[in-house]
Amino acid sequence: MQRSGAERVAMGGDMFSMARRIMTASLEAQGYRGMELRKQIFLRTYGTDFTPEALGKICRALFQIGH
Repeated sequence: MQRSGAERVAMGGDMFSMARRIMTASLEAQGYRGMELRKQIFLRTYGTDFTPEALGKICRALFQIGH
């Protein structure tokens, strides 16, 4: 069965949401909370997409701390 473009986008969004819920539960089980939890979610999701220098700038801007 072929799916429309809209259905494929919706499926991708659902999969991303589920992955984020699993990641959040794992990080919370490790004791992460609040801003540090958000930082860890960001790093796990997008950490390999940027150079270390860019990642440091982004983390300082978003989280007011270094990575």
